[in-house]
Amino acid sequence: MYGPSDTGALEAGVRCELARGDTARALLRLEEARRVDPRDARLRAAEGALKAALETPGP
Repeated sequence: MYGPSDTGALEAGVRCELARGDTARALLRLEEARRVDPRDARLRAAEGALKAALETPGP
């Protein structure tokens, strides 16, 4: 099975999902990117911010 292993490519997928308004799918893609590089501080911070945004009730 083919899948991107570059975190930059995986981040692009996250941004696409966010642009589509699908935050839940963006989080799944971000978690996938974190599995590829669990020590990446940017990905860790983005995952935390996205999870916080999903937990915050909307207007």
